[in-house]
Amino acid sequence: MRECFRAKIAHAGRVVIPAELRREYGFSEGEEVVLWPCADGIEILSPATALKRAQDRVRSYIPGDDIDLTDELLTARTSDESLR
Repeated sequence: MRECFRAKIAHAGRVVIPAELRREYGFSEGEEVVLWPCADGIEILSPATALKRAQDRVRSYIPGDDIDLTDELLTARTSDESLR
């Protein structure tokens, strides 16, 4: 794969992702993508990649690897009367 690709912005802001990149990253026609703003521009991510990135970001604030956030949330919700 080449290191750099060029594309043009078309009518209504449409950008065509080159076929080589679509194949490499598994994007297919009609699939949703996530646009992630970054310091140098915009990243185009699959929903699974964006979710993993968000999970990793949240995980970085949790001390230790043995805490299950789902269990913590469920415990908090069941013990909080205002959430019932």
